[in-house]
Amino acid sequence: MACALSLRQRCFLCFATVRSMRMLPTTSRKIQTTTSQNEETADIVISGGGMVGTAMACALGHEELLKDKKIVLLEAAAKKSYTVPEAFSNRTCAISPSSVDLLSSVGAWNEVEQMRCHSVKRMQVWDSCSDSLITFSNDNLLDDLAYIAENDVIEEALRRRLEAVSDRVDVRYQTSAKSFIIPGVTPGHAETHQNSWVTVGLQDNCVLKTKLLIGADGIFSAVRKAGEFHTIQRDYKQTAVVATLQVDESIDNSVAWQRFLPTGPIAMLPLSSKYCNLIWTTTPDQARYLKEIPEESFVDAVNDAFWHDRDRNDLVVKAGEMFQSVINTTVQGEK
Repeated sequence: MACALSLRQRCFLCFATVRSMRMLPTTSRKIQTTTSQNEETADIVISGGGMVGTAMACALGHEELLKDKKIVLLEAAAKKSYTVPEAFSNRTCAISPSSVDLLSSVGAWNEVEQMRCHSVKRMQVWDSCSDSLITFSNDNLLDDLAYIAENDVIEEALRRRLEAVSDRVDVRYQTSAKSFIIPGVTPGHAETHQNSWVTVGLQDNCVLKTKLLIGADGIFSAVRKAGEFHTIQRDYKQTAVVATLQVDESIDNSVAWQRFLPTGPIAMLPLSSKYCNLIWTTTPDQARYLKEIPEESFVDAVNDAFWHDRDRNDLVVKAGEMFQSVINTTVQGEK
């Protein structure tokens, strides 16, 4: 959900950048030959054709202000043929209403709904060490709080919508960037005037020159490295175990559950009326243990993690009560 929200904000930022920058003439939509036959120009180059890169390409391709611009999307993998499988994937996203709006703006949300997704009408989050609990829901429980969709489904919906703007977005499968020259950053290229180009060297020895390069190439982003963007990393020494669980069909499976344990959070997200996606973040040792035990023992461990009370700490409970008392007193004083 956060990823998609961040993507939406970045889309708007890119639109603002495109409007304010000196773009190429409209004739640049066709491949231009400059100093060699292997060199061409594009108004926008997106490196990385996963969920984020494809969504960005869709958003830019459907933007009327950019209808005369050349947009190139580089995707290292081959073009995939996708059919919704019977079994659910363990890789899912929680989609907020604002993210639904973003996907709807390019026609992708309708594609997601035609394949499969599931609504979340309530979310309950609580702590294993105390009585602390918070519930998120709309007042009448009629409106959806969020949706759970598989990553593969979202990506396929976006790929389908890219085909609708194939005259604006040039998707190059099995193509990736191997080098970048960024003016003012790359050693030996200090020029930063308005006519400076970002140069992208491709694996087939072709060269793309662009005024706007967007990096959507994953956790080990080559664009981020070439641009010398500073990041802060921290090893939490945790591992996430993911699984698809079948639940009792007699219950209303529209609630997202999350409990914070001393070793990390465990969450269950509804995938359908009878299946949930489990994400259990814990220590590497416990994660290995959970993957090795029999299926029945794993289910017992999941139920235990959600409902046991052995982590309860009276000191934590007391501190929570005191904090709640202070909050209540402050709120009453403001009335």
